[in-house]
Amino acid sequence: MSWSCENCPRREECSEPCEALLSQIDSPDRGRLARNIGPEKSEEVEEILAVSAAFDPVTDAILHLHYRSSFTMARIGRAFGMNRSSISRRIAKAWQQHRQNAQQERHM
Repeated sequence: MSWSCENCPRREECSEPCEALLSQIDSPDRGRLARNIGPEKSEEVEEILAVSAAFDPVTDAILHLHYRSSFTMARIGRAFGMNRSSISRRIAKAWQQHRQNAQQERHM
């Protein structure tokens, strides 16, 4: 059985993805942007990844797994014991927050 947060005995007390989880869902493409991100979007993706540590640790990990390791939302959801919709909502919320922050910075 592969590791997941869902079957982790420390699930209730942890606040971020641990090395045990990340080592199981790592990818040989880690560190590169997902191939399906076009050049017009790649700059914006790099921007959100650069500031993703400001989000909660789980959202930070989700963003990196999705955009750097090309993992599907369903696969990330299985690893974290969440459904695909929850992963999608976290990504959408991160984008919304990132765009609001960028807009505020432009008006300063």
